[in-house]
Amino acid sequence: MYHDLTKSQKRALRAAAQLAHDRDRTMSAEDREAHYLEARNADLPIIVGGAVAIEIIDVDDVPEAARELVADVAERIRAVIDAQVQKPEVAVSDEELDEDPNAAVSVAAIVREAEALYDLRVRAAR
Repeated sequence: MYHDLTKSQKRALRAAAQLAHDRDRTMSAEDREAHYLEARNADLPIIVGGAVAIEIIDVDDVPEAARELVADVAERIRAVIDAQVQKPEVAVSDEELDEDPNAAVSVAAIVREAEALYDLRVRAAR
């Protein structure tokens, strides 16, 4: 998705990903390692934007080179999370059976869900 990042943006995103990794207690250390520190460059704006959107880090914690990009991505993720998109009743029922309400949720899972909801919202608006 984001393939044209400058070197300074990549450095800024890596620094923010490290900070989010250090602060995130919603998943195991191994999952955090893979999620934040092993993310591909193209995924970093989404990963860091998700961390900002769910308040693991603040946009002001992101170095200036990537702050505007992350703020934009975080805002889009928040908009999707806040959207009141209804899932089909069967899908909700099936998901509820499999979910542990006390389980940790990764930022990647939230971002994937947010992107899916955004896609639904865009299609519904057409």
